[in-house]
Amino acid sequence: MLYTAELHQLVERHGVNLHQYADDCQLYLSTPVSGAAAAVSFLSACLNDVNAWLSRVMWIGSSQLLDKIDICVVPVTSACVTVSDTVHDLGVIFDC
Repeated sequence: MLYTAELHQLVERHGVNLHQYADDCQLYLSTPVSGAAAAVSFLSACLNDVNAWLSRVMWIGSSQLLDKIDICVVPVTSACVTVSDTVHDLGVIFDC
């Protein structure tokens, strides 16, 4: 949990909630229908910051082994998150 404490702080700055269990991480917020556009904006900004936070790679090992690694960039496919009618959470299916 210590490693992800920074993630909690980052998400809270956007007014978005974070739920974590084992290797699962979910961002969510509640809004009235009239606030849906603003909620999308908050969530989008939060996801952009989370993406930047997760875009870090660190090689760990002895200096002798690290000197043998010449990879400076790890390519990660860019993705868009789409709205879904159903989600799975710990084996439970939630739908509209």
